[in-house]
Amino acid sequence: MTVPYVMREAFRNPDSGKSYLPEVLKLDYNWDSAGEDLILRIAADAAHPVLLFDVAHIVRVLFSGGTPAIDVGDGTTADGYIKAASITEGSAGDLAYARDVANSEVLAEGKYLTANAQVKVTLSVSLAAGAGTVLAFLYRMA
Repeated sequence: MTVPYVMREAFRNPDSGKSYLPEVLKLDYNWDSAGEDLILRIAADAAHPVLLFDVAHIVRVLFSGGTPAIDVGDGTTADGYIKAASITEGSAGDLAYARDVANSEVLAEGKYLTANAQVKVTLSVSLAAGAGTVLAFLYRMA
């Protein structure tokens, strides 16, 4: 499945080169989504590359039940963008960015994508309450 998108050109002097606005993909989820595919899909190929420059996670409603743990990765490395240790699941309003200097995630520097990619949320299975949002900040190069 590909994700449709609209390229929006930013206002600028045409002689200064092309300029496009960054795009933000958003995924809202709830505590009872454990085991589901919580994925933001990013369509890209060699002719239409994408610069994924940051990923953020927001705890909208505090998570409870068992030992809450949330990882944000790329589908290969579960915690590649944001590790569970960087997210305070029991604190509504907690905000974690992949590019935060306190994080040591392997994909924190962002990615230059020339093939379809994803940002995937993995939840612990014993949750009883909570809601979160994941944001992917990207720039389509073509």
